Amino acid sequence: MINILSLCTLIIVIVINSLPATLASGVINWNGNNWAMSCDFYENDLSNAQIAGEACGGKCAETQECTHFAWTQWNGGTCWMKKGSVSKADAFPTNDPNMVCGVIYESQPSNAEKSIHWAGYQWFLRDDKNSGPGPNNWDSNNVWIDSNNKLHLKLRRSPTTGEWTCAELYTDVKFSFGTFRWFVEGPIDKFDTNVVFGLFTYGGVDGTNEIDIEVAKWGRTEPEASNFFCTVYPHSLGVAKQVSSGTRISLQGTYTTHQFTWTFNNVQFQSQHGFQSSPNQNILYSYQTPVTFTSVMPYISAPLHMNLWAFQGKPPTNGQEVEIIIHDFKYIKA
Repeated sequence: MINILSLCTLIIVIVINSLPATLASGVINWNGNNWAMSCDFYENDLSNAQIAGEACGGKCAETQECTHFAWTQWNGGTCWMKKGSVSKADAFPTNDPNMVCGVIYESQPSNAEKSIHWAGYQWFLRDDKNSGPGPNNWDSNNVWIDSNNKLHLKLRRSPTTGEWTCAELYTDVKFSFGTFRWFVEGPIDKFDTNVVFGLFTYGGVDGTNEIDIEVAKWGRTEPEASNFFCTVYPHSLGVAKQVSSGTRISLQGTYTTHQFTWTFNNVQFQSQHGFQSSPNQNILYSYQTPVTFTSVMPYISAPLHMNLWAFQGKPPTNGQEVEIIIHDFKYIKA
């Protein structure tokens, strides 16, 4: 006689083993990204569009009120744009290995998200574990304002655990065309090969709608390695590659001014020795996006980010903590 209980158990095991790993485990693998496979969000549909999966995040980012999305193969490929407050924890696993879900602007409970008011804007401070870029650990205590209203970012090593933590903050408002200018104090030309300092717009989808100023060697150790980069990503995924220019900088002190001007036609970068109010004095480096990039220029408003982190999650080779002081930030709307 067949043991019914054993047969049922066997069937359950077979069914579970046949499911995708995401569904079988009940865990969605974000892998430090804002998107994942085999997942979806309940309700809150805003609109939909028949587009390729890799373009869904960008479509959501450029759609007013869209905060998250899901993409399925229905009707040849459909991007379902969704609205409302959301976090990655709201996603649920599916049994469709081709399905994609993602978040553009992730909401967090108010008691779990710290913020500061500086330079006329509200900034959220990042607390996160094992997430990109890096991946790294991010600690809101690594960002603070001193008694002179100067902003500090620190790449720090815990004296008790030995764990390295990074710093990041971002605005609660979105910025569009205009001039962005920072007044930075720190020996950025002498950074360790694993240290990265970034000033950038970011719309929530990697590889699109982003403008970067980055101080970094990206792990390179040769003396002539570039340590300063200006990069612009296109308005949508798949339409073009990013454009970027890098150089080797050497400072005349520890004060520098960095700015970019973002328009419909181009992005113009300029960095200067010292703190400068005029863009024409003591120029350290300048770059302008090529004419061939005009047709794919980013145009979607995005929050502004600043961060200090470890390349590939590797601590500074010299074991030294790093601190940057930003005296001020100015934005002039176009």
